[in-house]
Amino acid sequence: ARAQLEADAERRREIEAELRQSEDMARRIIDTALDAFVQIDQSGRITEWNPQAESIFGWSREEALGQLLSDLIIPLEQRDAHRDGLARYIATGEPRILGRRLEMQALRRDGGEMTVGLTVTALTRGHTQVFNGFIRDLTDKIAAEQAVSKAQAKAIVESVFKQISDAAGSGAETSIAGFGKFKVKDT
Repeated sequence: ARAQLEADAERRREIEAELRQSEDMARRIIDTALDAFVQIDQSGRITEWNPQAESIFGWSREEALGQLLSDLIIPLEQRDAHRDGLARYIATGEPRILGRRLEMQALRRDGGEMTVGLTVTALTRGHTQVFNGFIRDLTDKIAAEQAVSKAQAKAIVESVFKQISDAAGSGAETSIAGFGKFKVKDT
């Protein structure tokens, strides 16, 4: 009987060590993620906040933990919708944003708004649920898209003016995509 108790105790120590290793691995994955990871409990209070969240939003982990997510990073005009959505999900289990990629506004510590990409998942922990947000700052992506659009528009306008200039020099009929055909007359 004593040998069995010792074997059981040894197995329990091994399982506990494996659990600690698994928890440590999960923590390192979250801490090294390129996206912000923010976890909240059912009351909307922040329970996890990784280094990328610190970088994007400007709040340290210590400052963020225990705070209401809505007070920290959700713009004022969206806070009621956030609270209502959280309460509805807890009451009914009806997901509206879970498992979807969304673009929305978020607040930095300095009060500035930015567009972020957000994915939210829900997990059961004991008898309660936690909500995991994976957040990416889209500021640079949006700026790059706007620069490409501006460059494309500039190229189109330059092409139109060149066609008009070339046609004006020859007095020939020309057409410009989207504007039809016309004859340029010398003046």
